[in-house]
Amino acid sequence: IWYLFHSMVQYHQGIWTDCNDYDQIPMDELDNHPEAFTEICNPDNPNDFPDEWLACSLDSPMHFGGKLIDNEWSFINSQDLTVRKLYSLPSWNIVYDLGNG
Repeated sequence: IWYLFHSMVQYHQGIWTDCNDYDQIPMDELDNHPEAFTEICNPDNPNDFPDEWLACSLDSPMHFGGKLIDNEWSFINSQDLTVRKLYSLPSWNIVYDLGNG
């Protein structure tokens, strides 16, 4: 179910960015387009989280639990994953054929 849920989240991101032409914004210019990305980090109780987990900017490293980071094949084993790096789905070989709509 985890894979299905996250696939659907990515699909919605793909539709949203395509329908609003946000996919035409170069990743290095996302800072200039708050309509495409605005950082919001509003946990119910911020004291429950380390400060570095509450950073939500385009270039803040994402944090993952478990052993994923320990695997050499894992992207996060050798580099930080950020929202900016994830924003462009085609750069991850994720393409949804939305046709002309």
